Amino acid sequence: TSSDRTSGVKKIFYSLDSNSYVTYSKPFKINTPGHHNIKFFAVDNVNNEEKTRQINFILDLQPPITKSIITGVYLGRDNIISTNTNIFLEPTDDLSGVKQTFYRFDSLAWKIYTPKTKLYFAFLSDGNHTLEFYSTDNVNNKEQIQKFRFYLDKTAPITIADVLGDKFIVNHKVYFSGRTKLKLTSVDNKSGVKAVYYSIDGSKFKKYTEPFYLPSIPGWHTVTYFAVDSTENVTINKLTKDYYQYRMKIDKIYVDLNGPSLSYTITFPKYIRNDTVFISPKTKISLSAYDPESGVKKIGYFVDKNAIEHSYKTPFTLTGISPGLHKITIVGYDNVNNRNVKPFEVFLDKNAPKIIYYFDVRALGEKDSLPVYPKKTKLFLSFVDDYTGTKNIFYRLNNGQFTPYKNYISNFTKGKNTLYIEVSDKVGNKTTKTLKFYIE
Repeated sequence: TSSDRTSGVKKIFYSLDSNSYVTYSKPFKINTPGHHNIKFFAVDNVNNEEKTRQINFILDLQPPITKSIITGVYLGRDNIISTNTNIFLEPTDDLSGVKQTFYRFDSLAWKIYTPKTKLYFAFLSDGNHTLEFYSTDNVNNKEQIQKFRFYLDKTAPITIADVLGDKFIVNHKVYFSGRTKLKLTSVDNKSGVKAVYYSIDGSKFKKYTEPFYLPSIPGWHTVTYFAVDSTENVTINKLTKDYYQYRMKIDKIYVDLNGPSLSYTITFPKYIRNDTVFISPKTKISLSAYDPESGVKKIGYFVDKNAIEHSYKTPFTLTGISPGLHKITIVGYDNVNNRNVKPFEVFLDKNAPKIIYYFDVRALGEKDSLPVYPKKTKLFLSFVDDYTGTKNIFYRLNNGQFTPYKNYISNFTKGKNTLYIEVSDKVGNKTTKTLKFYIE
């Protein structure tokens, strides 16, 4: 604009960026960004010419550019971050400069971002989210809204323990054998497991690479383990601000290295001479086992070098095998399959004593095919036993009572006599014999 108090303004001339002067008639636009120069002057109606003036300015048509900078845990392949990740916004504007920056998560209310702002997003749920942001410059150019889509991994890995080998659980107690290994398996819902660590009995944590044995020391042992995923979420046994709670499934384990204690009982009839135990086919053998740790699982036994191991349920006898010395081996198993054996020997006596008899005089003759002896004759008995010897000798004459045999038998009645003889050895094997004869 121009004014003249006397003759009045005739024309205004201007030159844009050193181009030729042209007459100014109406406002004009400059559409080329960057530095510009306008020179201008006015002439009044008597051709008085104003001194040339000029304006230098910058035309800013470009909005700011804002970038998101991520530090800490970040898996770029899927834009996975954790609550430990830091996100910074870095706006730039080469001309008028940045005036303000705004941001929001998941279409929530817009907030102003400053260099001192810490983007707090721990309140977001585990899963997919979007960070939106833009900036304005000092001439109100507004940046198009930028979007950073990411997956917030707040879930720590889940770690479970698998048992490779013998294991027994009773009353919430876990028993291992010395052959058992502990296998740790960890899975993660998104970013993947980075590493698994374990500690035995409070020792320094080791990185888990393969199933491991527990110490070869009987008793209770504590196994602590945790996993870290690729966003550094950690399985822990306490609820904290940043992590969910994942309790360990196995923390105390009893290592059972010893098999059961074994014992046996031999019932009567039996006979012990020196260090040999003699038994009969009727003698029962009882087996027992005791295990104070994981407990007894089963008892078995085998006789001599027989490869067949019999399962023990109730007391048994040695029937169906030949007499003589036999070796019985007890086999006991506990609930983690620790095995113990205990052998013992018994002598099986299946042979009853033999009865030998003779009269002190010869028979006088026969009657009804039976020998006839004189009235004052005496009958002598003797016995032979292969192994243990005789124990009880009884006889009964005619309808009398059974009487222990001492030296000889006499006082027979006139006429026909029937004599019953019964003898047993020291393990109860018994022989009976009946004699019939006449007394003159």
